[in-house]
Amino acid sequence: MIAYFETVEEEKKRGLFWKKHLETELRPVGRASFLTVRLPVPSGTGEHKVEKRVEWAMEQMKKRGVHRLATGEKWRNKALEMRMLAVEEGTAWRQGAGLGALWALHSRGIPLEQAFCRLEAARCDRDVVRCARILGGKVRYLSVSVKEGQQELEEALYEQFGIAPQQSAPPEYPCLRICFPQPGEKGETGEDLLMLAPGGWPGLRFVSPQWAREQKPSGMGDTLYAAMLLESGLCRPEDLGAEGSQEGETQASFPHSGENHA
Repeated sequence: MIAYFETVEEEKKRGLFWKKHLETELRPVGRASFLTVRLPVPSGTGEHKVEKRVEWAMEQMKKRGVHRLATGEKWRNKALEMRMLAVEEGTAWRQGAGLGALWALHSRGIPLEQAFCRLEAARCDRDVVRCARILGGKVRYLSVSVKEGQQELEEALYEQFGIAPQQSAPPEYPCLRICFPQPGEKGETGEDLLMLAPGGWPGLRFVSPQWAREQKPSGMGDTLYAAMLLESGLCRPEDLGAEGSQEGETQASFPHSGENHA
């Protein structure tokens, strides 16, 4: 089972004994479900005591069959220490890379027919292929730099979209690099770089399909929720949307053409 976990600070009433308890709810999404778990913590509790309460809470979740946990960055290392798999936003960034690239181009005011994109990755996995196929039929130029599988990917792009291998585009065309970093790699930063995980693109978030949004816990970020649904098989990359959230910025949504399988 997969679960979302958060701690909630509450005021401790004077003279009352605070009993450890968990607030749990099973939420159905499509044909499956996930568990939400809230751990109330008395305000003013020391950091060590809070950590012990969190350890206790995670043990209780494991007893209920939870093996994969989506939580804020603060408790992800603790989940790993407790031998639970931790969901991270990077899942949505990698699987939604093509949509994210389209949004990044839009946010810079770059018409797709003038855009030059370059995919950079250590190997040609399904996320890289998915991103290439989304961009291949939309942007003006697309090149790939992949250590393992580059030739096969270039051949597939040529057969499907007529895109010949190339390393650079005319200087008048703006460029966007889409980088798939290795696990643990911090990666570069730059105005022309879409770093998929960690990092990302300022103001960009991935959102779940419409049929799943009502079940998102209020304290959970959109991208983390999307990643949780992806990792648990409750939705597909084709179901995601890419939206902007920066104040004062025109929002845009790029849903992919996936079927509703709620």
